[in-house]
Amino acid sequence: MWLVLTFVACLATADGPQQCRRVHIPWEGGLLSCMVQGQAAIARWERQHPGFVRTGPFSCGSERESRLRPVVAGGATG
Repeated sequence: MWLVLTFVACLATADGPQQCRRVHIPWEGGLLSCMVQGQAAIARWERQHPGFVRTGPFSCGSERESRLRPVVAGGATG
């Protein structure tokens, strides 16, 4: 089963509203490894994307499930 680590990251701008996007990182391990190691994977992603910061929780699941989850106001995933 292919999993996806999903979270919302926002680019804060001083002169306007935040620009947020949903991020999907393919995960080749199991669900437990995604939940345990997901925070470290997000930190690596943030280092590669300066200015973006994760907002709200992250989730691990199938790609289809991750795309169906709504993005809650304020940038968190539901």
